[in-house]
Amino acid sequence: MIKQFNRYMNIYARMLYILIPLVLIINQELKAQKNYDLFSYDSSITYGAFVNININHHFADFKDFQGIATCCPRFESGTGLGFGSGVFFELPFPKILKIGLRGGFNSISADLIKDEFTTIIDNEELAQGKFEHYLNTSIWNIGVSPYLTARLYKGLNLFIGGHYSYTLKSDFDYVERLVQPENRGVFIDTRTRERNKHTGKIPLYSEIYGALFVGLSYELPINKERNLRLSPEISYYKGLTELAFEKNWTADILKFGLSLKYSAIPKKKEIPKIKRIQYIVDTVVVDVDYIPDKTFKKGEETIVSEDLMILDTLVTVEKYSRTDTLFQLKKPIAKIGKTTEKLDIKARFVTEAFPLLPIIFFPKESAEIPREYILGDDDFDINKFEIRPIVYHRNILKILGKRLNENPRATITLIGYADSTTENGNCQLANKRAEAVKDYFINELDIKPNRIKISRSNKKCTPLNPTLTPNDSGFAENRRVEIFSDFPKILDPIIRENFLELEFFESNEVIIDISQTSKFATKRKIILRQKNKIIKEVNADNSEIFSLPIDENLAKNLVFGNLDIELFIEDPLGRTSKDTRTIFVNKDTNNYAVERLSIVLFDVGSDKLSQFAINSIKTFVKGLRTGSIVQIIGYTDELGLWDNNLLLSQNRANNVASIIREHQPDADIIKVEGIASKRKPFGIQSYASPAERFLSRTVQIEILKLIK
Repeated sequence: MIKQFNRYMNIYARMLYILIPLVLIINQELKAQKNYDLFSYDSSITYGAFVNININHHFADFKDFQGIATCCPRFESGTGLGFGSGVFFELPFPKILKIGLRGGFNSISADLIKDEFTTIIDNEELAQGKFEHYLNTSIWNIGVSPYLTARLYKGLNLFIGGHYSYTLKSDFDYVERLVQPENRGVFIDTRTRERNKHTGKIPLYSEIYGALFVGLSYELPINKERNLRLSPEISYYKGLTELAFEKNWTADILKFGLSLKYSAIPKKKEIPKIKRIQYIVDTVVVDVDYIPDKTFKKGEETIVSEDLMILDTLVTVEKYSRTDTLFQLKKPIAKIGKTTEKLDIKARFVTEAFPLLPIIFFPKESAEIPREYILGDDDFDINKFEIRPIVYHRNILKILGKRLNENPRATITLIGYADSTTENGNCQLANKRAEAVKDYFINELDIKPNRIKISRSNKKCTPLNPTLTPNDSGFAENRRVEIFSDFPKILDPIIRENFLELEFFESNEVIIDISQTSKFATKRKIILRQKNKIIKEVNADNSEIFSLPIDENLAKNLVFGNLDIELFIEDPLGRTSKDTRTIFVNKDTNNYAVERLSIVLFDVGSDKLSQFAINSIKTFVKGLRTGSIVQIIGYTDELGLWDNNLLLSQNRANNVASIIREHQPDADIIKVEGIASKRKPFGIQSYASPAERFLSRTVQIEILKLIK
């Protein structure tokens, strides 16, 4: 490795010896030739000769040559210096291009070295040593390189092309020699510091070497006429063919060179030239009702050129004629055409009981409480949360902590579990999960340690009622900590009373015709006002018909009466315009208030009601008034087979209906239906998380109570 490093440093030092003088020459030439331009020579045929210093880089993937046994693990790469020389000519091409052809000699030799450790004899004792497999190659070829060159800037040229050459020489020398320790020690088998010497022709060598290349050159004139030029060059050749067949062995070349170029310049008599220019410009002003890309548009120029010979002087007269256009915006106009005439909205008051899911779910093989449980929601206030059970579950730790602080005699029990398939029921992991939840209650929620008990196990740490679905969703549900309490208020459902829920609204959008509004307005805004209060404000696009969505939140904010729709526009000059149209909002509440119970949560695959659930149902339906209507809907998650889930959801609904009939024989139950996962329970938007799937294993009881 050290020798290879020294070899690279030697190559780079030689490059510097070449490059530094060239850089100094180019720098002096640039200072002396601020107005130097070689474009005039591109119309001439160019001849020349070149010399190169080649820095060769070999890429290899072979152990040895055919018929020559070595113990080399595998050669991978190598470097070497070579040289090249030849002649070329370039033919002019349109504008700044030339086509060229080079022919000459190249050396692409390199040394391939692979180090290996072995046992040696040092002072008649066995010792550890290192030797190198040293393969010296000597490869020469002669060939041609067609290319295309382009002038980039003044004397700077870019050239690109291909290379095709025939191999003249392909010799090698191979030897294995000790490099550590230095100057002592020998191989065990030969009692020498070198062995396995071979020399000769490279077996199965390729007679053809092909490559693609790209390079840069800079032309420096060295005579007064500037048709004799010295050109420093740098180019890179990417080898495309193998140096020896079946060896996966290629070679790239970085060339630093110098070429001497000669361009024949035909002699011609210089004729004095004079150019005269005449401009004829007209401007047309146009009023427009759209936003042009530019307020001023320059017209297309018509050029008429005429050459006149006056007293041995060539006079070129160029006449430029064009018509420019100046665009002037019209005054903006905001105009609302036909709109939706009326919005019908029905709403009802709802009291909802949401279940608490006292379970914390963990990632695979982790005992760290997931971030969503720790963060919860900002400004913790149950009464301000979005009415969705999954939102309450996200804040379950804060909710339970608040209830424990409000009930100082209450205690809780934690049981940790691990999945049997993905975590092998790891009891240590299960107990760590329970400890993590306990620490959070103590350190973050200020609950005293003696109020929290952990039920530990060292034998079976999988849930008593595990999810058996053999996929990632099923496995995720078994990685959890369950929270129990003998104090009912700790795990009571959350009840939200008398919140307004939309039953339906007839139109889910307001259609506004703005086709007569100026299209060039840079600001177009639709504002909804009711009783001088802005209800909603949106930006409108440039379409002729604008659709304003009426979502649930907007419908809740609207009240009975007139709704003003205002269109405001502003043009690029700051001029404004507005128009207003009024539509009628008919909003009413129906004759029923809704009480909805979703606190019945079932175990996986079960339709059995717990005593806690039975007591909750009895309390909920107690005191039903005559005329109240009861609907019972059973749900499941989407795990498992559809037919099984449909039957399971129906059985869940039937069991709940039986409890209600038992305690309220006169209840008017108009629907008992199991829908599985055909429709999600209220407040559930997906089945993506374990919590959402647990909260979907429920029966929803909805009581419509007559209030008018």
